[in-house]
Amino acid sequence: MTTEYKIDLIDKSLYFTGHINPSSAHDFIIKLHELEDFIQGKEDKQVNLYLSSQGGDVASGFRMYESLKFFKGEVICYAEGHVASSAVTVMCGASKVISRPLTTFLIHQITTWLDGKFYDNKAVFTWHEAYQNIIADIYSKKTNDKVTASMLKEETYLTAEQARELGLVNEIINYTK
Repeated sequence: MTTEYKIDLIDKSLYFTGHINPSSAHDFIIKLHELEDFIQGKEDKQVNLYLSSQGGDVASGFRMYESLKFFKGEVICYAEGHVASSAVTVMCGASKVISRPLTTFLIHQITTWLDGKFYDNKAVFTWHEAYQNIIADIYSKKTNDKVTASMLKEETYLTAEQARELGLVNEIINYTK
């Protein structure tokens, strides 16, 4: 059996790679609480999150985002490789986002499907529309309205520099060699 994600906690750094789903969100939050306990009573309350993920489940991404927002300390997110979909939402929960130069990002509207009775589906559509509005609000707050609704209607791929220009990323680290 292979896992769809990997989470490691080393010193004051949390490493998350892979798919965002209820299990990975649960494990992420547990590790984040361990970090919070670790820094309690310490002067330096900065922790690091190394994030590389294709995204996944919207509600699980919201749980991770809010856990970062409620964290009692500063979370610096290092975006690595590819950060897509709900992983971008998670990333927005960090105090600061630093990207590697070759990291790419994907923002888009939520993916959904409907199956069943017509009137039941109207309720599901309304629920999914609320999810879409929450995501748009998170991006709007992070970027001072630079991420537009039209950008979310399409599959919008971004380079690290484009993500920085929009405000999704605070800085891009340079190579030391």
